[in-house]
Amino acid sequence: MNVTLSIKDDAELRNYIKECIKGQVLSIVRDEFIEIVKSEITRKIGTIGNRDFDYLQKSAFEAAAKEIILQKNGITDWSNDFIKPLANDILAKRIEKAVAGIDWQGTVDTLAKEKVKSLIW
Repeated sequence: MNVTLSIKDDAELRNYIKECIKGQVLSIVRDEFIEIVKSEITRKIGTIGNRDFDYLQKSAFEAAAKEIILQKNGITDWSNDFIKPLANDILAKRIEKAVAGIDWQGTVDTLAKEKVKSLIW
């Protein structure tokens, strides 16, 4: 038994097949694009020197501490030599405890994938 199907005159079926092929190609391209961007992000983050990373970390930490102290607790003077070191010390201990069990490699991978997906779609 032989069945011959000619889609030459069936525009709807042709469009459906084109869309299926297009979907498969885009899926492959998305996966490859995600891997390319992921490797580029990993390379760029990996080239940040320890000194620069420490500065970024310290700046982010101080900005977060200042926000918590000034906005959430009604303290009006962040630059006070007593408040700033005390707040930094307390927050550092809480942050160390909070991030002790975090898989940073997995977290960075997940965030990179989510960012790339949001850029693609």
